Parts: sequence; structure tokens; C-alpha cells
Amino acid sequence: MIPSLLALLTCLVPLVRSLDIPSTWRKPGITVLPEERKGLANAALENVIGDMQGTLGVQAAISEMDYLSNQTLNKALAGDFFSRYPTVDVLARTLKVNYSAYDALLFGYASIQAYIVYLDPQHLTAARDSWNLARNYTLLEDDITSGTRNLTLNYDHLQESCQGNTMAGGTADDVLNIISAALRSFFKRNL
Repeated sequence: MIPSLLALLTCLVPLVRSLDIPSTWRKPGITVLPEERKGLANAALENVIGDMQGTLGVQAAISEMDYLSNQTLNKALAGDFFSRYPTVDVLARTLKVNYSAYDALLFGYASIQAYIVYLDPQHLTAARDSWNLARNYTLLEDDITSGTRNLTLNYDHLQESCQGNTMAGGTADDVLNIISAALRSFFKRNL
């Protein structure tokens, strides 16, 4: 057994040595200028916007793109979207769809992203309305300290603390947890 293992290793060692990382990978040189990179990213975003303009994820991406590239190319798009749909309720009625708490939180996230970049009060109002709806699915510190019960949360399946740490900020839905925490954190810091 040992001789065959040695024979195998003798064959593999040269092969492994030939898998060295090329020196060009160690210090990559990005040759595309920042303005050109912004242009490429904007062109890619334009393709997505054309196909998926009404989706909430794209609305957040529009504002994030402007934030990351330190520009306001998409301000009119975001303003138009939130003028047509100032709340998630209006969005759902207009598009004739049933919305979920996830949609409300995503709407809030998109509106916060727009507010951070463009500082337009309509975006902050949209985020507040979204949080007021999503709050029904989120366990807050006030709920725990006051002993009040949020009627939409199933307390039979929720813990108010875990190993001495508060569970405030968590939601009754794993998918909502991240977006809910982001909205709660934003309003706690800024309002």
C-alpha cells in the first residue's frame, strides 16, 4: 500500500507545482478608468431598468448606484417612482397585486436608499409609511419592556431573550429580518 501511495504522490507533486498562481494575478492592475467603470455600471443598470423598472429591488439598486458612484443620474427615476407610488398600498392597488410584509420592507429599503442619496422628503415619508406597516411583524424593545403584545406576532413561537440578549429587532419571518433591522436601525439613528 505504501509503495503505491508513494508512486501516486510522485506523480501528483509535479502536477500540483504546475498549478502555481500566475504572477499577473498577485497584483492585478485595473486599467479601466473610474469614469469608464461608472459608465459600464450605468449601462448595465440601464438594461435592468428597462426590463424591470417597476420592481422594488431595482428601485433600491437605482439609488445605490448613484450613492456608490457619487452622482445623481437616476434622481428623476426614483422621484418619478415614489411620486406615482408614495406608499406600498398605492403601489399594490395600482399594480393590482397583493403585497406582503416583505414587499413593504423592500419598499421601505428602496425609499431609504433614495432618501440617503437625494435627500428628498417624499422618500423619507415613503420609508416611514413602510416601517409603520412592517413594524407589525417586528419585535421591538418597547414590546418587551412594557409587556405589551403586538397582535400580529405569534408569541408562542417567539423568545424575548436568548442567553441574556434581547431579541428586539427580530421579526416573525426570517426573510424580513435583515430588511426590518435595516429600517429600524435607520430610523433609530436618524429620527
